[in-house]
Amino acid sequence: TFTTGERAQSTMGRIVLFTESKCSESSRLKAALDQRDVPFTEIDLDIYPDRRLDMVTQSSSDHCPQVFFNSKHIGSADETLALLVKWDEESIMSGRPAAERYLEIENESDPEDERLRAPPATEEADDDDDGGGVEM
Repeated sequence: TFTTGERAQSTMGRIVLFTESKCSESSRLKAALDQRDVPFTEIDLDIYPDRRLDMVTQSSSDHCPQVFFNSKHIGSADETLALLVKWDEESIMSGRPAAERYLEIENESDPEDERLRAPPATEEADDDDDGGGVEM
C-alpha cells in the first residue's frame, strides 16, 4: 500500500484523504493525524487531478479535504477533526486509548471501491523529505 504520513499503513483498513497541496485545511488535518500517529493514504488532487471525480462521486462535494475511513465518508476537515477530538475526550473519560479506534479502522478490510485506491508512487513524492512522501 502506498501511504503518506509518519507511518506506513498495512494492507488492512485505510484512512483516505483527498487533499490539495496548498489547502490550509488539508494541512491542518494531516498534522492532526500525524500528531496522533494515525497512518493515512493521501490522494493529492494537485498531483492526481484525474482523481477529483473519484472524490466528488464518493462524497458529493468538490471541497477539499474529504476523508474516508475505509469506505465510510466522514466528511471535511472540520467534521473529521471534531470526530478525532470526540475520540480523544472519550478516551480520557473511559480510559480506553483513542488508538484503539484507529486499530478498529485498520482491522477492517481495505475498501473495495477503486475510487479509494492509493495512487502509485511518484518520484516527486519520493523526493519529499518532510516525512509526508509516498512510502512503500
